[in-house]
Formats: sequence, structure tokens, C-alpha cells
Amino acid sequence: MVVGDIVRNNARNFPNKIGIISNGKKFTWSETDKRSNSIANALLKLGLKKQEGVGILAPNCNQWVETAFAVAKAGLRLVPLNMAFVGRELSYIINNAKIKTLFIDSSKASLINDIRFELKDVEHIVGIGEKHGFFLDYEEMIKSNSAKDPEVPVSPDDIFLLPYTSGTTGQAKGAMLTHANNIAEALCAGWEFRLLPHYVALTALPLYFIGGWGGSALPALIRGCTHIFMNFEPELLLQTIQKEKVNYTLLVPTMINMITNHPDVAKYDYSSLKVIPFAGSPLPVQLWIKAAKTFGNIFQSIYGLTEVCATITVLQPEEVHPEGDEKQQKRLASIGKPMIGSSARVVDEDMNDVRTGSDQVGEIVLRGNTVMKGYWKDPETTKETFRGGWLHTGDLARVDEDGNIYITDRQKDMIISGGKNVYPREIEEVLYKHPAILDACVIGIPDDKWGETIKAVIVLKEGKSATSEEIIEFCKQNLASYKKPTSVDMVKALPRTSSGKILKRALREQYWQGRDSKLV
Repeated sequence: MVVGDIVRNNARNFPNKIGIISNGKKFTWSETDKRSNSIANALLKLGLKKQEGVGILAPNCNQWVETAFAVAKAGLRLVPLNMAFVGRELSYIINNAKIKTLFIDSSKASLINDIRFELKDVEHIVGIGEKHGFFLDYEEMIKSNSAKDPEVPVSPDDIFLLPYTSGTTGQAKGAMLTHANNIAEALCAGWEFRLLPHYVALTALPLYFIGGWGGSALPALIRGCTHIFMNFEPELLLQTIQKEKVNYTLLVPTMINMITNHPDVAKYDYSSLKVIPFAGSPLPVQLWIKAAKTFGNIFQSIYGLTEVCATITVLQPEEVHPEGDEKQQKRLASIGKPMIGSSARVVDEDMNDVRTGSDQVGEIVLRGNTVMKGYWKDPETTKETFRGGWLHTGDLARVDEDGNIYITDRQKDMIISGGKNVYPREIEEVLYKHPAILDACVIGIPDDKWGETIKAVIVLKEGKSATSEEIIEFCKQNLASYKKPTSVDMVKALPRTSSGKILKRALREQYWQGRDSKLV
């Protein structure tokens, strides 16, 4: 099975069922299949050859999904482009990925025009929406090209998706994800999320983020669910859940924080919801407890990364409960166990498994059908990442006596202060318990005596106040003294990637400028 078969099968099995809802428009699965065929035939008519690159710079919309299926059917390679990127970032990826054809939303037309002459391989630009100014228009391409399936031979081992990592750890890299990787993600995640064809799914995570396409959309698309694609706005999301009787949506902790603490959260009915997986970063335990009281005990902690097509471990709702026994509450901080079809280990530097039920910390390494082929045009990094035959994530974790994995931090996030290893996640969990704190991040900053010392950067809740001294004392009461922050900065918002991950590197840089440090 290849990615194009998803929409082919849905059109065959549910031809008149509403498949895609976007911007007030509804498309049956039959219509979606035919529209993607027309775009596929248009791309082939433009002269694109097998495995050549097609980029898309657009928000969540039906055209994004149709283009993805079109690229799959034509045997081409899809490169999602981040809507938050500036010209320099876009031109790097477009050139590195050797993109031949671009699909551009009208809101980004001027940006692309500004960098047009920097784009070495781009031959065609297709405009989406009105007044984009490009020669080729998306809807006109559909009207003027055959709606018959192009029937291009495609292998499961062909690269379908080339998403670029978010760059929180350095220069963005393209992860080569095959058709087989995408299908494995769809099937395995759909199984773990327990999705059924009659469900209504909602994707509000950006599709250009692997959690949007691979984590949120694919599992519901392969099940033939009616699928709403929207761009995240807290109250609009809450309204849509009630109006459309949404059963499933995948979010990141930032989104959960915003909807749970929205002033009108109590106005709407969420009884239709069956499951809300969350990914991208850990969900603070106190936030999980509060969210469960509003939406129910339906949250699934999942873990993954771009290199595994989104997700690879899951913690099922039955394994935890905010008001359950001690073990159930403890598991709120876990990412669970490997999904079906995947393997995950936590190992020391010699690739030996860490001791279960202990505080021993190791690195998470992965294997499975969702794991990428490697990094695009980067054999050295690929070799280093796959040393020992496992994908090395750079994430540090421990394992409890039942085999559940608990992330402690990224290797690069670990703070070494006076020779002691300090894991920011542990401190952040304490900070989130403070009644005045809305958002928190802990980093290591240079210190002449200790090498590094601990700084907390926090966002206060609206209408709440707290002093640095109060927050440090609060941590001291809940942690070993050497783990407490030595300073606290209060900010209006923490810097984040478009996928919701806190950009700790950006926070560190202001303190580490002019110093040699592995941390930035």
C-alpha cells in the first residue's frame, strides 16, 4: 500500500461521505480523489519526473491535503514548508530539497516573489487562493486537467515526504520518509488511537509540522473519518468540537494549556470527544489534571519526532488517572510504551538497557516501520544517528518497573552544575504547581564557580503576581537545594517553534554569547 491508496480506498468505500471540511467547504471522498487526480496529472504535464520535489507553503486547508495525495499519486516527493519561516529559512530548504514546483498560498505570494531569484531549481509556482499573481492557479489546474487516476507506478520504498526538522538543535535537516513509513504511521497510530470510520476528526496542528500530517491527519485519513482541517484558534476550536461533534483531535501542550485556561471553556459541550492524544513536548502534570476535569480522562501521551513520521510511543488513558491510585498518578509524567510495530529502548553509553524501576537515566533509541531512511544529502549525520542499528533520539529517559518510559530531558538540555546532573523537566514540573505560573522553562546559564547554574524563565497567569524570591523558595521546598533556580526571569511569552516546542536554544543564546558551550 502507498499513500495515494488512502484516498483511492476512501473514494471506493465511502464515495458520497463527506471526507474533508475546510474553510466552510465540504468535499466527499469521491470529489477529493478526483481533485487530487487532476493536480497529479497537472504536475506530470509540467514535466516533473519521478521523485522530484514539490513544495507547499500553505495553512491547513483542503488544497494542502489534495496536493499531498496528488504528489503521492504522481510518484513525486512532498516538502512541507513552514508558514512561520522568513525568506532566508525558506530559500535554504527549497534549495536544499531541490524543489521543482511550489504551491504557494496567496498570503505568502509577496514573500516568495522577494526570494524568487534565490531559488535555484524552482521551475513552476502554483498559486492557492485569490489574487496570488502567479501564472498557474490551483483551481484552474483542476478544471483543465483530467480527473482520472494517473496510475503512475509507485513503490512503498519511494520517498514520499521530506519534512525538515524544527531546528531546535541546530540546522534544519530533511528526514526521508517513504510511502511505507507513512502507511505504517497511519495504521499503527490509528490502532493506538482506536479510531473508527464513523468518527469526526479535527486537525488544528499545522500540516507542515510532522505532528499535523503524520500524527494527527494520517491515522484518521486512512480510517476514512470525516476530517475537519482548520487553523488553531482556541475559542474556534472549542466551538467546532461542539458544533461538529468532534470525536478526535491531536494537540500539543501549548494548545491544551490555551483551551483549558480559556475564559469561556465552560460554555461548550465536549461530550462527543473520545480521545485527545498530545505530542511535541511533555504535558505538565498539573495541567493534565486540570484538563481532564474539563474534557474527561481521554488524553493520550504520545512521543515521537520528525524522524519517525510523528509518533512511536503511547500512554493509554486506562494506564493513568489524575485522581487514581499512586501508580496511576505517577504515570501522568510518562510517555508510555512503544506503539504496535515499533521498538524503543533506553540505553547507556554502551547500548546496555538501563535498570527498570531505578533512577538510572539513558538515551531513547528506536526501531520500527515508521523510522526514516535517513537524512537528505547527509550520510555522515545519518550514520551517527543510526549507530548500533538504532535511531538515537538525543532524549534522556528512565524506565519504571512496568516498562513505562519517562523523559527526563534532551541530552543538550541537561544542566551540569558543580558536577551534578540537573534535569530541567523535573524543576519545570514543580514550577507548574505554583498557582501564579502559566508557563515555565528552565535552562542552564554560565557560572564562573559552578560551570552552569539554573535559571527559570516564567510567564505569570493574568491577574497573578509573584516575586523571584517567592518562586525560588517554592522550588526549594519541593526539590533538593542544588536543583532550585538561582535566578528567575519573568516574560510575557516563551519563544516557541510553530509546532509548540519551547526554543530553549534561543533563550540560552542570550546568556552564552561569547562563550564556548555545547548547549547552543
